[in-house]
Formats: sequence, structure tokens, C-alpha cells
Amino acid sequence: MTKPLYNDFGYTWWKNGYTGSDRTLYTRTRLFGAALRCDRGTIEHFGAIVSQTDEDCSEIDCLPPLEVLPVIRKDGVEHSLAGIEPTETYSSPFGQSAEAGVFNRILESGRIVQRNDLMFYRFDGTDIGGRMELALFPEHCALSFELFSPCDCTVRLTLSLRRPGASACEGSLITRSGGKTQYLRASGLEPCGDSFAVNSVLTLKAGVFNGITVILLPSLDGRPLPETGMVQVSAETLSPEKGISRPVSKTADGIINISQDNMFSCFGQDFNDGNIYTCDRMLLTLKNPYPYPVRLPVRFEKNPPLSITGLCPMLLDENGEPTGIPVQLTKNWHYFPLQQSEVSGHASAISPKRHFEGQWFHGYTVIDLPAGSVTRLIYACSFAAWGKLFAASHAQLCLAGWGGGQQWETSAVGSFGESFCYDIARSWTWCCMGDICPGFIYSRLEGRKYDWTGNIGGGDFLFYISGGRRIGFAAMRTDFRSQGPCMTEVCYRGRTQDGAAEVRIEIFMGRTNDIVHALHRFEYTFVRDVEYERMSFYQMGSDSYNYDYWDHACIGSEDGTVKKYTIKGEGENKVDLPKDGEWGDYVDYGITRPGMYFGLYGCERGHAYGDKLMLIHQYDSVINGASRPPVMAVRTSNVMNRWRSVFPELVPPERSGRIEKGSHISGCVDYICLPASADEYYGGSSFIKDIPPEIFDTPEIFARLSAAGRIELTAQTGEVERLYPPLIRACGDTAEFTLRGGFAYTPVSISGLSEYCGFECLRTENGTCIPVAAEQEVYGNDFWQCRFDAESNTYILTYNLPQGHYIIRKRQH
Repeated sequence: MTKPLYNDFGYTWWKNGYTGSDRTLYTRTRLFGAALRCDRGTIEHFGAIVSQTDEDCSEIDCLPPLEVLPVIRKDGVEHSLAGIEPTETYSSPFGQSAEAGVFNRILESGRIVQRNDLMFYRFDGTDIGGRMELALFPEHCALSFELFSPCDCTVRLTLSLRRPGASACEGSLITRSGGKTQYLRASGLEPCGDSFAVNSVLTLKAGVFNGITVILLPSLDGRPLPETGMVQVSAETLSPEKGISRPVSKTADGIINISQDNMFSCFGQDFNDGNIYTCDRMLLTLKNPYPYPVRLPVRFEKNPPLSITGLCPMLLDENGEPTGIPVQLTKNWHYFPLQQSEVSGHASAISPKRHFEGQWFHGYTVIDLPAGSVTRLIYACSFAAWGKLFAASHAQLCLAGWGGGQQWETSAVGSFGESFCYDIARSWTWCCMGDICPGFIYSRLEGRKYDWTGNIGGGDFLFYISGGRRIGFAAMRTDFRSQGPCMTEVCYRGRTQDGAAEVRIEIFMGRTNDIVHALHRFEYTFVRDVEYERMSFYQMGSDSYNYDYWDHACIGSEDGTVKKYTIKGEGENKVDLPKDGEWGDYVDYGITRPGMYFGLYGCERGHAYGDKLMLIHQYDSVINGASRPPVMAVRTSNVMNRWRSVFPELVPPERSGRIEKGSHISGCVDYICLPASADEYYGGSSFIKDIPPEIFDTPEIFARLSAAGRIELTAQTGEVERLYPPLIRACGDTAEFTLRGGFAYTPVSISGLSEYCGFECLRTENGTCIPVAAEQEVYGNDFWQCRFDAESNTYILTYNLPQGHYIIRKRQH
């Protein structure tokens, strides 16, 4: 196996935030970038990017436009494009913006592929409509324009792609833009003047899109389109059944598609104790006859029946060891109802909005094939578990079939529902964390195991009200560093809409068998002064999205201090809820000690709600030139929900005031969901089962978990680079360390390794080395993950470990 040739990355983001007035959607990969002006239906900027790092977003603004000019002819009459209409509208409950239109959908987004479309194009004098899709892959782009008709008909579509001011030369359109020469090639098309043009006679069936796809290659040097036609790809199943050939095809947008259908065919509620460890695995054989290396884009596809909510794809070598080659995880499970629902839109049976709806999974990767080579890899896809523990995953979630065109992501432990949802642009939930469901408790649906539990969601990161306006995020990019299965690691970067603060948020979730919890790291740097009437750095629950399931709350710290409060009951400890006021109350409880935590308990039984705990691991701030301790406040919300509900937040020392340029706030918080009673828990963790049943749903369990959640890590060989979650830099491909604390399993990463393979993980006990493999693997080598770090040209391995003493080293022969 060779190392990946490049650090492929990709992002799709709103330039000024989803709630901003500028409806410009930006998208880019390592080589290409584009800006879609959604409310106009235009590609304002499109081309090759000079910098192959992910820092310079402004470079896209220097790219030339690409005019997409479709014309249709039906029954001898020509119809030109008239404009674009919104598919739906949205408005904010906070009142700072008017109702706005939704014209686009973010279909697929991750490290490998950025696929976005604009819908409801209208043509003069006809009821035929259209959609435009732009997909950016690592080595090429694909543009599609498709038509939609409410009845069967035949039309001729002529599609012109125009570069204003361009000249044709050697198969390319050439323009000068941003001080650089931009070339644009189209597969199979010759330029004429400043345009490419193609036409096709299309048979349209009612309710089904059909159209033209053009493969495009923007470049700065006029290079030809990559040639992969002679590469041979075959796939054969290894499990659940062995020896069955899998369908392999080439799609219109230039990628190899490998079907994963009907291998492990299981809906979420079909999981049982006998199949939770089952994975899809197939052997890939890739033959490159060319005398030069080929980068082959590949998509793994799976359709119903499948367990969609927590699956995680990966590429292994022939020995079954994870290679570190990333596989982008993107999926959908939404269907529009025929009638308007309370939580989503609706669509007629033949509505064009149904395009891309439904249950599907796409796993994208790029496989680097050496010249004249035969490469064999194993593709594996976990569902509920990886090895003997429930796998973690974090995926971009397509919302076709639900509505909206926003960035939306979901993470899960196991495959039994959503664990955490992230709406980082604060689009439709108006906070960064939406639905959150506890794990390993009997479901809200007939009390089953391995199924959806109750939604106890809501949460948020930095926001503030300044000048009477709620300031959100802008240009938030999602960096999917690892999408599972042992630890998810996702980084969000952007700024506030007013440009006052730079924002960096990191999300982690580990493979485990105990409880669902997510680690949230945040870092805010103010680059100019800002006056605020209200500000929050972190919330468990939010102003706009929160629930009132719990009757009690407690606040504590590692020194044993505990304050108890009754939320709904009578008496002197009752939390007084405001009768008036949009934003609720503000109560500063003044706890500034290390290890602060806030717990909500006392929920109604039988609804699979569980309790919640916010545990603060780290907090550092320099505000207006002075180091300031954390301040925890308790608030109530009533904006989005019909009820008033309590949640904790971390806030500045002053309720309102001024944050000066140079102020810096960072922290690390564990957002923990836990069972409200021992008899509601079915997980196999002795860590949870050993908790005395009588302390569930009391402040004692929060104190116990907050103490267990604090980690101590010392490295005997190597260097500790991060504590939450643990990261150790190896020395000479070896790391030896002692882990104390953590829950049942803690994700521990070892960086700086020269290879992806050949390592062993040993737990030492009384001088004896015990292979972790014997305790965790099922198929073999299926209990760790690998990530290639292109910046250092090394590998990172992640294991999930209980506390103890460990050695990671090359296998001894």
C-alpha cells in the first residue's frame, strides 16, 4: 500500500451565514471552487484554485463566472429560461430578519465530494421546470441541468455554458481572472467562441428528472481531463456471504459506483443480540494498465433495506488493517409527507422536490493506483458495532425529503437513531445542536432494544445580542477529519456574522458500550471590540431548542460542593420562571471551581428520555486583558417551544457589557446523556451496571460520573499532546502510557506513526502483556481506526480503552 498522494478536503458553506441577507453558497475542494448565488440561480464564480490549503476562502471571489443557459424546444416552440423560484420559505423566531426563500439543497458534502443543486428554474411559456446540479470531485467537476414535467412529453434541451470574455484555444475556454489564467475543458465538447454547447432530445416522464451532464475540468495549466476508462474494477463479497460478485458501473458524473445493496439488509428495529456485530465486507480488485498513476474516484452505494443512522464505511488492506484512506460518509432517510406536517414540509406525489429523497447511503473515496499495478483492498462498512463495541459515526445528512437547504450533520453511537445533530449554521433550529437522543435505553417505540429513544436535544456555542440583533455564525466550514468508527473528529471553523470573533469548534464522539456523550471543544478569538446585551459561550439546551422533561437540577464541582434545585415543585428552592420577557431569566450561581457540572434529572418514566449532564473539563479565558474564571448561569427558554424550560450556560462575568479586541475564550465540555434508572438500561457496560440502582436519577450519579469523567494521562514513551480526548505522539513508532479515569472506554489516539499497519496494542497487568485484540475484535483487526495526517506525512491510530497501562508498538515476531 502507498500513502495517499494528496490531502483531499472539501467544504460547502454560506458566505454570510444561513440567516444572512446574501444568499451565496460557497463550495470548494483542494483544486476547485465555486460560488452559487442561490436566489438568482447563477454560478457567480467557478474555476481552479491556486492555494491547495483550506485557509483562503476569499480566492473564490476572484474566479470568473460560468453562465448556464438552457433552452428547451417543445412542439416546435422555443422556451428560454425565465428565472428561479424558491422551493419553500423560512423565517427566524427572533425577529431580526424577514421571511426568506430556499432555492438550493446541500445534497452531499465532505472531504471528497461537494454536490449542491438549485431548483425550480422556470421557462417562459411552459410548465416544464428545471434543476441545476454542480458536483465538485477531487480531480474533476460535473454540471447537470435536468428538466421536470408534470406530464409525459418529449423535448429538445440545448445547454450552453458561457464564460464571458473567454477565448477558445486547444479545446479550452481561456480567461484572465484574479491575475491568473483560467482554463476550462468539457468532456467531449469543443468550445465555440466563449461557450460550450450540447443538445439532446429528452423523454420526460411525469415526476422524474432527465437531462444533460457535462464533465468539466477547470485548471491553471490547460491539462486534459483525467483518463480512467481502461481501469478495471471488480468487487466480491466477504461477509455476510462470501464469493458473490457485486455490480460495478461508471456514472454520468465520472465516478465508479459499487453497489452494496442486499448484503447486510437490516432496518434499525431489526437489530438483535445475534446480528449487532455484523458488517458488510467486500474484496476490491483494481487494475491500472496505464503507464502512469491514476486517481480513481469511487462511490459505494447502499439502498433499502439498510440500517442508515449509524453506519460507517472504511477501506482496509488485504489483511483487514485500516489504511487511513478516507471514505466520505453522506446519507439520507427523509421522505416528504403528502400533507403538511408540523415539523417539515410536504410535497405532491410527483413533486420535483422528491428528487434525492428517501433512504440511501453514499460512501465516496479516491484510490491512488500506481502505474501498471493491481491493487487489492477490503471495503468494510460497520452498522451497529465495530468489533465488540458500538461504533461511532458522524455524517453529513441530506435533507431532501425534509426541507431546507442547510448544512446538517448527525452523529451516532450504534445504529439505533440519532445521538447528536449539528446545525452549525443555525438554520432551522436557530442553535448549533438540534435533536439529541440517549443511547442503550429501551426505546420510545414499544420499549424495544436497539431503537430510537426520546429527543432531549438542544445546545449552542458562542452567540450574542448586539444592538438588539442576535449575531450568528458565517462562513462555517466543516472539516470531517474522521467520521468513525472508533472516534469521530470534526472541526468547524468560521466567524461571527459581524466579523468580531473567529470561531473554532471541535466535536468528538467515541466507540463504546456505556452511554452516549459528545466532547465539545471551543475557541473564540475576538478580533475587534463588540458591545453586547447578552452573550453565551456554551449552552446545554438553548434559547430556541429545549425541553422541560426534568423536575430537578443540581450544580456541583470536584470539591464536593452540590446545590440542588426543584424546577417545577413548590418551596424555597423553586426556580422562578419569568412570566414576561422573550429571553427568559438570568441567574448567576457563582460557581467558579474546577470540574463544574450541571445535571438535569427527574424525568417522566416510560418515554426513553434519560437525564443530562454538562461536565466542564477545561476552561480558559482572557477577557479585556484579564484572566477570568468560568461563570455558570441558569436560564429558561420560551422562544421556539411552547413551554418554559431550564438549561445551563457558560457566560461572561458581566451580563451585558463590552468584549475588547484580543479577548480569547476556550473550553472543553462533555455533553452526557444517561439513563434515568437502572432498569431502563440494556447496554452491556459493567461501568454502568455497577452503579447502585438507588443513585440513578439523583445528584449522586452526576457526582459519580463527573469524577469518573476526569482523565489522567502519563506517557512513559512518547509525549502527551492533548488530554481531552487523549492524544499521544509516539517516539520511534512506540507509545507507552498510563490512563486513569474516563468512562468504560476512552478513545486514545497515537500520532506520528510511520506506517498504517503492523502495530499491536497491549494492556499490561502484573507484568503480563494482554493483547487488546483478544478482548475487542470480531472479524480480526476490527477494533481500531487509522487516519493519514498529510501535514506531517504520518499516521494516527485510535483505540478505545478502559483505564490501565498500555503499549502501542510494532508487532514482535
